[in-house]
Amino acid sequence: MCRAEDESKWFEKSEFTDQDICFLNYIYNNIAIKEYPETSLLLCNIRNQLTENQFFKMVMQMNTDIARKTLGFGGVQTRDVISMCNMVRCIAGHLGSRKVFECIRKTDIAVIFIKEKLKNEHIRIIHAYESFWESCDRSVVTFYMKVIVINRETVKFQGLNHKKSQKLYDIFKNVLAYIDKLVVVDDESHPEMILIPNLIKLGLNERQCNTVLTNMKKCGHFPIFTTLSYLFENMTNNRQKDIFRRSLNSVYGKPIEDLNNIATSLGLSRERVRQLREECYTQATKLPCVFLNSELSDNYQYKVQTEYDFNLIREEEGVDFSNEYITICISYFSVDYKLIGDSRKAMFMSSGTSKPLYLVSKRLSEFFDFDEFVSSIDQTIYEKRFFPYREDLEAYVRRLIGTDIVTEDIYAIVKECRQILQKGYPDNIINSQIYFPTNTRKTIPYLIEDILHEFNRPMTAEEISSILKERYPDLEQSSGKIGPNALRNSNIIAVSRTSTYALTEWDYTEKRGGTIRNLAEEYLNSLIPPIASLAEICSYISKFRSDIKENSVKANLWAESNRFSIYYKGNTIYIGLSSYNYDKEYILQGKNQGRRSFMNSIELLENFIKQHGRFPYSSVEGEEARLSRFYMVSKANMREGILSPDKIAEIERIDTKYGSLKTKKERVPWEERFERFVKHITENDSLPRQSSKEYAWYEENKALYDAGMLDSHRAKSFNFLVKIVERML
Repeated sequence: MCRAEDESKWFEKSEFTDQDICFLNYIYNNIAIKEYPETSLLLCNIRNQLTENQFFKMVMQMNTDIARKTLGFGGVQTRDVISMCNMVRCIAGHLGSRKVFECIRKTDIAVIFIKEKLKNEHIRIIHAYESFWESCDRSVVTFYMKVIVINRETVKFQGLNHKKSQKLYDIFKNVLAYIDKLVVVDDESHPEMILIPNLIKLGLNERQCNTVLTNMKKCGHFPIFTTLSYLFENMTNNRQKDIFRRSLNSVYGKPIEDLNNIATSLGLSRERVRQLREECYTQATKLPCVFLNSELSDNYQYKVQTEYDFNLIREEEGVDFSNEYITICISYFSVDYKLIGDSRKAMFMSSGTSKPLYLVSKRLSEFFDFDEFVSSIDQTIYEKRFFPYREDLEAYVRRLIGTDIVTEDIYAIVKECRQILQKGYPDNIINSQIYFPTNTRKTIPYLIEDILHEFNRPMTAEEISSILKERYPDLEQSSGKIGPNALRNSNIIAVSRTSTYALTEWDYTEKRGGTIRNLAEEYLNSLIPPIASLAEICSYISKFRSDIKENSVKANLWAESNRFSIYYKGNTIYIGLSSYNYDKEYILQGKNQGRRSFMNSIELLENFIKQHGRFPYSSVEGEEARLSRFYMVSKANMREGILSPDKIAEIERIDTKYGSLKTKKERVPWEERFERFVKHITENDSLPRQSSKEYAWYEENKALYDAGMLDSHRAKSFNFLVKIVERML
């Protein structure tokens, strides 16, 4: 049955407007004539004789008297004419007919809504709808008007019994109510209703549309992520959705599962799960583009700088997407943002870790490379660093800007960079400074040097060992290991043979290091000729060594006859360099050195090992080389069986007790040279002299670095050094 609440207005009009005539013509030509073709022929001649206004005025007032007396129709013809005119009046008087007719653009979307309603119905009902839809010329307006005049009690659709016909009719009435909602609602007071057609075009059902509109009212803007969640739900099956949520970084707070576990739970092979994961990733990254083409966006700019922003999106829009997926989506449908970072790695969590994703101003990215900024921060963080490093953020950014830009844009870029640091590197931003902490501990030789600097005096191996154990328990440095480690650092020198160590920079102070022999040689080389009395030599050495005794000094120098010789001038003892020929007034004291006894050599060898914490080197001239030769000859004689049992026992005792202290003499390692160079420029805030060995080392390695011939591990550390040097030049 039709509703004719507004039918009376058509009788009250003396004249119809052009819009009225257009509306009535549509009803008459598209519905009435097709439903009553024979009756329309009866009225055809009359219509041709009257104006449009007169004709439709007659139709609206048609009754039995007019049909019989005025038009001269018979009983059957009169009945049919009145039925036809009643249909026109019923449709014209329906509250929604005129509105639907005038809002064809809105009503066209109802076709999708009808199909949504019918998708789970019996195939016969679907076929009956298709047949009825064809009879309406596939027009929503015609469909609406024809359904108005259907009587539910007598309804009968082609191919359906009465019960199924009523069921289809009920669906049609729901559709009419939906159309009424579309066309009757005021667009200004209910702007969200304008979105329904586009939502249905995307494939959202009635429930999903209502949820989107509800969330829109709650959050004050179009809920893009609510819509995206429904798009993915409608476009994929349950298995794909399961893989999307389990194998990709798509769900907030949910770790990615191993592909093998997913494959086992789904009864698939690991390779098939991997393929499906790729499909899910491709589909998930295409969804923002689908939304972008739907014209649904209200240009709302999401904020995603802090964890609070992401949580607000999830709460307001009722989704559980991860921060990374939300960031990726925004980069697609926002014209103002550019994505910084690898979205694929962020979603797949490649290599067990992922770098954060950032959204930056697309305009600013045209003249500042934010990717380079992130890469520069990463590189500096992983560079080997012995000391903390700070730099002003604005200065850091200005150094990366390649072109001249206005001050306002520089400040805007600095703000973007600060947000990147606060999000991805919170430990490396302090107020307006970038902070890079120490990430490498010095080697033991340089830790010993720091201790000597700190205490500012020569220290024994026991003292140094005690401090190292206290500060670095994991090093396990015994006093016996201090000597070899200290002497690996060219900045440290042994003080005589007392297991005491000093810094070479103290050479001209009372804290200087070196052996008595070195001090004596130093003093003699300052004289012409290089000879002095024993008392004078002891007086010089006493400046750097306390409790010096002449007999001790004489015995020490006398032991190395290839460097020192003892002379007499009268009753005074003189010491001179053996390589120099002196006047006859200096009488050389003969030294019948002869061959040392085996046990004497063993005693000297053992004393040397205890003092230096190692076996003697053959490459060092003097007494050390002699002890090395003694040990190697004794080992060779032992292998050849020409050494007596008691001597073999002594050699084996030395090997058993001190065998762990056998070391090869090494050159200063590259890493120590590197540490030495860094330490110098850090402490002195200047480069070494260009004539120094340190600067020569830098120039040599810079040439290799520029040519790409430096080892990759060393090149990474050396790159850090190059940057510092360039800033200091």
